[in-house]
Amino acid sequence: EMKGHAVAPLPMLPPFLDEPLDPSAYARISRLYWNELYLDVAKIPEVVSCPAAQALLNSSELRREIDAACERPLIDYRKVMALKRKVIEAAIDHFFASRRRAEFENFVAARPGLQGYAAFRAKCERERKSWLHWPEAERNGVLAPGSYDGRAQSYHLYVQWLCHEQAQWLRKANKKDGTGPYLDFPVGVNRDGYDVWRERELFAINASGGAPPDALFVKGQNWGFPPCHPGATRRHGYRYYRECLRHHMAYAAMLRIDHVMGLHRSYWVPEGFSVAAGLYVRKHGTE
Repeated sequence: EMKGHAVAPLPMLPPFLDEPLDPSAYARISRLYWNELYLDVAKIPEVVSCPAAQALLNSSELRREIDAACERPLIDYRKVMALKRKVIEAAIDHFFASRRRAEFENFVAARPGLQGYAAFRAKCERERKSWLHWPEAERNGVLAPGSYDGRAQSYHLYVQWLCHEQAQWLRKANKKDGTGPYLDFPVGVNRDGYDVWRERELFAINASGGAPPDALFVKGQNWGFPPCHPGATRRHGYRYYRECLRHHMAYAAMLRIDHVMGLHRSYWVPEGFSVAAGLYVRKHGTE
């Protein structure tokens, strides 16, 4: 028997699992919120107590779809998320009529950015394309209530609360036997995601993070995400970075900093240039 003191998953942050589809573990929508794909749907209180959700969860049709997804050689992330969401959405109306709603509303009120994140996700679902191709006002951060589906926004608020509940339960359970979540903090975020849309000036949109050519990757690496601008990050008092760390450390016993070298410098590949033509940008010093 092998005993461990930590379980280290890939980043547990939200990816695009519909359109634009990008399930990559290191191209997440945000470093400030969780991936509802990892929810244990059968343990959600509203799913347990809602007859409609239970009927769906135990239906032969859904079981066939789940079995088919499990038999695939590779994970069909889009399909798995669609199946989980179907069950969660069946319980939403039941939830909003329950006593737990007040606790949920307190959770949302304590996180001012969460409403904006949920609205962004709802808008993405309506547009089914990157925010870089939205109308100008919405591209620049103005989302009027009628420009997205309010029920989709409620879904994204609800699943973030559920992620919070299950992550808290996991940490408490782990403490009893001396183990703990060992989370992974990625070096960047998806260019099409919420963090870049919300914090536009903190990111170098016209460049990509990467690594120069070496003996293993002779052409170098272009990771595709926009690097954080060190000058803008400093001017904002490292607020965004601190928020990201606070989000992870609220649940993690340990935290892996992806590419810890990035705390000191990062390799930028300007748009339109080869990886070999990139350059290192220091995170400290004068601008």
